Amino acid sequence: MTIEEAHDLSAMTVEMLQGKLLTHEMAMKNDESDDDSRKKKL
Repeated sequence: MTIEEAHDLSAMTVEMLQGKLLTHEMAMKNDESDDDSRKKKL
């Protein structure tokens, strides 16, 4: 799901959008580290 689908961007503040983007970035990095851990186990 994209940010556009989840929220009305015209009603979001810059701070809200920044928080959403930071949360998304942290989740992406966490997913990458999980993938790396799985590869090392193989």
